[in-house]
Amino acid sequence: MAWRPYEYLIGGELEFKNNKALGWVYLLTIGVVRIRLKQNYIASGKVRFEKPFEKIQQDIKSMVDEGGGRLGRKDYLKGFGKVQKGELGDFTTGKDENKYADYFYFEWYSDDNGRIVYEGESDEVVILEPLVFNFPDGHRGNQQNLMGNFLTGVCASFTEQTKKPMVGIQFPLPKTNEGGDSDDRSGAVASV
Repeated sequence: MAWRPYEYLIGGELEFKNNKALGWVYLLTIGVVRIRLKQNYIASGKVRFEKPFEKIQQDIKSMVDEGGGRLGRKDYLKGFGKVQKGELGDFTTGKDENKYADYFYFEWYSDDNGRIVYEGESDEVVILEPLVFNFPDGHRGNQQNLMGNFLTGVCASFTEQTKKPMVGIQFPLPKTNEGGDSDDRSGAVASV
């Protein structure tokens, strides 16, 4: 559902001004990726983030041990754009007044790569210029719309690729025996 380049992200820097989040991140196997995002709730500020060297070493070892990448996929970031344009989703350093989370959370919706999420430790972040938050009315609704639009795109893409409409969420229904118990989970699939 989302790119989660946890092991790949080494660090980066973001500056917030003029309704934009501009900067860069450094990802293993790709290098520098430019960030060019629209946003409307951080009036100003600048942050730098970097994993501790020991964590980077641990991530590289883990990637090698798992066969070369996230979930054993050497090509996990194949197709990931070197310039990320789109909209900023939720963002908090875990140290600022935005109490979305008490850890570093950076989410964006890329025009080319969909949803990207990075969750790290707040200790990874240095606030170079204080972040000034100015949440507009309906901010949470706007964030939910970004997620809704992303999910709609996923469903449309799935339908286009399979030539079968995606209807609701599918999950297995347990069979109910004559006594009314429903502990047998080998039942049919239902759509909601």
